[in-house]
Amino acid sequence: KKGRYNIASNKYKESHPNEKLVTRDKNNFSFNSGKSLMLIDFDGHPKLSNCSISGFRKIMIELFPFLNNVEMLIAPSSSAGVYLPDSEASAHKTSGMHIYILVDNGLNIGNVGERLKYNQWIENIGYHKISKDGKQLERHLFDDMVYSAERLIFEALPVVQDGIKLKDREFYYYAGDVLDTSKIALSANERQRMNDFISADKQGRIPESQAAREKYKQHLINDFVSKNVSKQKAVEYANQILDKEIQILPPILRLKSNKHGYLSVEDVINDIDKYTNDTFIDPLQTRDSNEFRAKVFKNYDGSVIMYSMRHGGTNYILKIKDSDNVIENINKCDDVNNLLTIIDN
Repeated sequence: KKGRYNIASNKYKESHPNEKLVTRDKNNFSFNSGKSLMLIDFDGHPKLSNCSISGFRKIMIELFPFLNNVEMLIAPSSSAGVYLPDSEASAHKTSGMHIYILVDNGLNIGNVGERLKYNQWIENIGYHKISKDGKQLERHLFDDMVYSAERLIFEALPVVQDGIKLKDREFYYYAGDVLDTSKIALSANERQRMNDFISADKQGRIPESQAAREKYKQHLINDFVSKNVSKQKAVEYANQILDKEIQILPPILRLKSNKHGYLSVEDVINDIDKYTNDTFIDPLQTRDSNEFRAKVFKNYDGSVIMYSMRHGGTNYILKIKDSDNVIENINKCDDVNNLLTIIDN
């Protein structure tokens, strides 16, 4: 279809059939089969803290020799140049970079990404990060999600307020050829080898993961008890957050918003329209983060959710439909399927 279309959710598109709308998904966005620009997104790594751009390219070529003669543009991510006046030294290093290369066939971008991932795991660059609540999060140098055509890329510089500085954005260009992707795909044996490395690393981190989970669970229980919640109910609330596939936030849980400071889940539910334009710290990181990367949404059926961009994206349920007995309904659920039935009905 030709012409200009606005991007909308599936539900909005269905309810506005006369508007020119598309959803941002794989059905409407795809790479072409010819020469294409590919983004490789570096968000930092424990072994490469504050790495310079020139130093980073050298490491890339060592890990991925097939990129040595490929045309490449490297730039800090749009927010990497933001720093406080009293931390001048940090302005000369960057932890986030966007690397652009040319590939001969855009349909093979996913194969290139998988090859990058393979090389990192066999060189012990891949690892599992343990979150505060004990989850094992697969990590390496690059974000695998950007190899899908519907993903958005932000390159505009941020607008900074008084008291914050922004250094000039530097770009590093390396002349070269287009990457031949005809033989880049992993073989079945290579994919199995990579998966074996990933599984072994995950297995080896189970004790650390369990210890982190128990520590955070005890913190939640103690926090709820300090708010005059019974020990039994505090344990139920902690299990509700940590031990279910769908994470449901108890009404007493403390949140932190950018505009309104500390408040409870119940405060948000009772005045949801006040907070839909606000941002929040991830509810499991309220104690130790200053990143406001979550938003709350009210659905058509009255349910309230929070979407956090932490660790690739997490949905939390604050309220299931319009009900005065949300927690009672949740506690009646014997398993996740029953809970999904409550949400869907």
